[in-house]
Amino acid sequence: MNFIHLARQIVYLKGKEPSHQLQSLRGFFEKYRQDGQANALTLLHLLLPHLDNTRSGYGPTVQTNRVNLSQLYTRALAIGDPDAQRLHSCAVGTGDMSEVIYDLVGKRSSVIESSCTVEQVDLRLTELSKYALKREKQVEVMRRVFGELSPIEHKVLVCIILKGNFHLLEHPSAILIPYSLRDLLFTSDNSIILTAYHQDAPKLYQKTHSLQRVVEALHNSVEPARKVDSDEKVNASKSKTINVPGRSVSSEEVKYGNRCTNSTTKRKQERRVSSEAKIRKLRPSRYPKRSLSNPSRIVRNLQPIEFESD
Repeated sequence: MNFIHLARQIVYLKGKEPSHQLQSLRGFFEKYRQDGQANALTLLHLLLPHLDNTRSGYGPTVQTNRVNLSQLYTRALAIGDPDAQRLHSCAVGTGDMSEVIYDLVGKRSSVIESSCTVEQVDLRLTELSKYALKREKQVEVMRRVFGELSPIEHKVLVCIILKGNFHLLEHPSAILIPYSLRDLLFTSDNSIILTAYHQDAPKLYQKTHSLQRVVEALHNSVEPARKVDSDEKVNASKSKTINVPGRSVSSEEVKYGNRCTNSTTKRKQERRVSSEAKIRKLRPSRYPKRSLSNPSRIVRNLQPIEFESD
């Protein structure tokens, strides 16, 4: 799969309804599997760069990483003033650096439709992380990236390098919030993307905190919802139906008559009968039972009757 499709998908989904995002991402993962790329670890690393533990990083801290990235683009693209000063000011501040680089690359790049794949971009990111302390090597890698990717791909690439959340659900005013605080406020992207990959992925990641373990556990697995549907089809095929005028009668109903054949309903009836029996035992009787073998028990509370004499 080409990286341009992933970049367009991210830009398209930003600001959409969560249900629409989930449905689109599920289709995206399904298409990724159909292309013969069943192992989605590379795709998850690019969609969730802040959860990627395989690459150590591109700088000591987020702020120095922003400054280093601005200097890297300035040297690789030979950007002069005033664009270089604009990029540096954005890197020092808290602005959206991806938008600035998108504008600067768009003025200088001749790449319109990129053919670079997701795996190739992941390899370039690994090289940038490997040469984190060798600036000249990073400049060479960035020059190759500049000739391979389109401006919109550079916009998404900057977000990946900064290891920031894509903030698909963010409000436009959230751009003014510092990145460290934004990562705390907008964390619903994790659950949306992981759920789109597999509905059990969010719970599994909470236990393992590793995307690699999540992919290894859910690799080539069928979602539980689909298993339930297949089981229901098997159970439905086992019960034969007999055509009766007005309605269809199952073979079990013919065998057992009008008795309920559903196990769930049977359990409900058994619980109702047992509860009624308990109520009858605990309910006090209005007239207590008295034994005739003990007559004193019958006349115990009777008082003698006195007659008036004339």
